[in-house]
Amino acid sequence: SVNHIANFGVVVSEPKTRLSRRKIILPGFAIDALKQHQERQQAMREKAGTQWREKDIVFCNLYGDYLTQTCVVGQALRLIEAVSSYTAIIKLRIS
Repeated sequence: SVNHIANFGVVVSEPKTRLSRRKIILPGFAIDALKQHQERQQAMREKAGTQWREKDIVFCNLYGDYLTQTCVVGQALRLIEAVSSYTAIIKLRIS
């Protein structure tokens, strides 16, 4: 698991028990999306060059490091705003 501790930084630790590790079955569209994401991440890795920090994680920042809470919240808010704007446009076209 990954935890951020104030005034210290990121702490990575193994799950406490064997049962904490789970295998999940993903539908095909999710696997396709992850493969596309992997290709985008490879492009990010090449662009970052020597600044890339390999952490072997699926979702990372532009330099391969862990995402901060601020970054994730900011991205979520931008996504919500984009969806809200799109929904407002659709509602205007329907009415």
